Amino acid sequence: MSGTGGTVYDATPPGSTCERLNFRTILNSPVPSVVSDVAKLAAMQPVILEIKIESRSNFKVAIAYFEDRRVGAITSDALIRLIECTIQGYAYVAEVKSVSGARVEVQVYLK
Repeated sequence: MSGTGGTVYDATPPGSTCERLNFRTILNSPVPSVVSDVAKLAAMQPVILEIKIESRSNFKVAIAYFEDRRVGAITSDALIRLIECTIQGYAYVAEVKSVSGARVEVQVYLK
């Protein structure tokens, strides 16, 4: 582009990508006793899990909690973005969509 007063093209839509972060995933390393409690409640009403970012050795992980008890780890292609956004001050929750045995499917979105 030549001259002055031009506009630089930015392909990112308005608003923060952190505000739009929303994805479905399966919890990794589920804790069976907690999953059982979540399954019982999820059969009657929506269950919202709190997501916390924790440090493990030299890396960070996203963990889903139910009543301050670890349910499992968030795994997804969006994990790095989730951690970055949480560090920036955004808070996310994971809504339980289904439970089948130890398999817990959740929808992660901005709190």
